[in-house]
Amino acid sequence: MIHRLPPPVARATRGAALIVTLGAGLCLPGCHGTPPAPPPATPAGPASSPTRWVHPQAPQDATLLVLPARTVGDPSSRGVVAPVLAGRVEVLHVRPGDTVKVGDPIAELAAPEAIEAAAAVEAARRQLRPVKQRLAELKRLRTQGLAAADTVFALTSRQVELETTADRARATLRAAGLGGDGARSVLERGRMTLTSPVSGVVRAVTAQLGQVRGPGDGPLAEIVGMGAVRVEARLPRPLPPGARPVFAPLQGEPVPLNPVPVATTPALDASGIVAWFAPADDRPLPHGLRGDLRLAPASKGVWEVPQAAVVIEDGQANVARRDGQGAVTWVPVEVLSGAGASALVRGALTGEDDVAADGRKARALAEEAATPATAVPSPSAPASAPAEAHP
Repeated sequence: MIHRLPPPVARATRGAALIVTLGAGLCLPGCHGTPPAPPPATPAGPASSPTRWVHPQAPQDATLLVLPARTVGDPSSRGVVAPVLAGRVEVLHVRPGDTVKVGDPIAELAAPEAIEAAAAVEAARRQLRPVKQRLAELKRLRTQGLAAADTVFALTSRQVELETTADRARATLRAAGLGGDGARSVLERGRMTLTSPVSGVVRAVTAQLGQVRGPGDGPLAEIVGMGAVRVEARLPRPLPPGARPVFAPLQGEPVPLNPVPVATTPALDASGIVAWFAPADDRPLPHGLRGDLRLAPASKGVWEVPQAAVVIEDGQANVARRDGQGAVTWVPVEVLSGAGASALVRGALTGEDDVAADGRKARALAEEAATPATAVPSPSAPASAPAEAHP
């Protein structure tokens, strides 16, 4: 037999059961003893990546020690052959690589102006001879009252006119390098000969047969002699103390240089300096010889380290050194040069030291080790509510 509760009583009973069920599902963690462990803490920030530790090396990176250089000869040891008077190239006596002496013929040109000047000199010479003879006779007769003064004056004026014409023509020939018997040679051969101004080797010949060359057309040939030279190089900064510069030409034996430059001047673009060095043994070299200026640093206290190992603060360069116990100290160094991935430094280092390949990373790691890490909850972990006390 089924007994049904009255409607008010049934509603009250169902409500109590619902409350009991919800209370069981929403029971707090503190209701059942020890609460669960919180999620692991997250570091306050990302840890710095470690750096490699390397041993300082003896200088061996060529990019640190090599600079482009060239020889600059005394101006008297080199020269060019260029025409002062325009003419057609008729004969070329040399070719590149020939050895010549001062006065050796280089080229012959048919120059109309030179021929005219030579003809004027020769004509004046021929006319002056009888004029001088006649003037001497008139002067003798004048002393006897047998010659008029006007006649003597007119002939004297003619002599001066001829001498002026000859002097002007000789000056033209001397300017073209045709002194002495140059006028007669031009008249006999119809060409003027250009000779070498220095002794040396013919480096270049730009003239061609049949070509008309004038004063503004550049030299016909270039001659370079052997003599005292200086080595010119562009440096990023003055040489470090104790450096031993050596000039290594593209061909030939290396030439030791005096460590103190003859002179220095700032580069035109303000990036470094230009320096000139004299050979230590004063050996003769040709002008324009290209090669490298190699700097052999003093071996004591000079080391090659990674470029990134050097940290500069307040104008002082330092590298991080680690001892056997892992302690890091900063060693002051002098940066001698640097290029590419390496730097040349001088400091209290040894080949057995451990040097940080990246100084900035080493500093960041040291700062992190000196500062305690602060743990903060993970943003994704829910907050735990305090445990409730139960009777």
